[in-house]
Amino acid sequence: MNAWLSRTALAAALLVTVSSAAHAGRLVRFGIGGGFAVPTGTGSDSIQTGVQGRAYLLLQPPGWPVAIRTGISLQRFGIKSSSESATMLGGNIGARLSLPTGRIRPYVTASVGAFKVNGLDPFHVNTPDGKETKLEVDGGVGAEVRFTDEVNGFIEAKFYNVFTEKGWQGENSAKFIPVTFGVLF
Repeated sequence: MNAWLSRTALAAALLVTVSSAAHAGRLVRFGIGGGFAVPTGTGSDSIQTGVQGRAYLLLQPPGWPVAIRTGISLQRFGIKSSSESATMLGGNIGARLSLPTGRIRPYVTASVGAFKVNGLDPFHVNTPDGKETKLEVDGGVGAEVRFTDEVNGFIEAKFYNVFTEKGWQGENSAKFIPVTFGVLF
């Protein structure tokens, strides 16, 4: 587990370094945000709405509507029947398609990645030993708002589905909708 967290921290540091080095060309941009995450499906019976944060790199040649997006996220959910919580740490890579409409740019995004649950496992994602990382898929919509030539804000809602032993449609699969407010540099 410590090795996995070390690699995640190293990846985050690399994201910041690459973003600051490539900022002038606007080929690579760095985004950071946070908000809330709403559990859906059968998980919503035992899990409270959580908090979440994320950081990502957006690789997009100037003038192109399609971008490659990679990032990390952290969600924390409370358990309704106790004072305990569950933390989900994940990483993903995907694509984003923006509509060039001026100051406000709507977009759609989809990606694939992996999640690891720590603490209680109300989603029943982990195996009994709690050491397995699970595949996830997600998709969503958002809007980017230009504040200056260098800084944009964004709001985004995505639907996540973390695969379990029962597959992607099992009653115990982890499904949640994070809503993120953030800044893109």
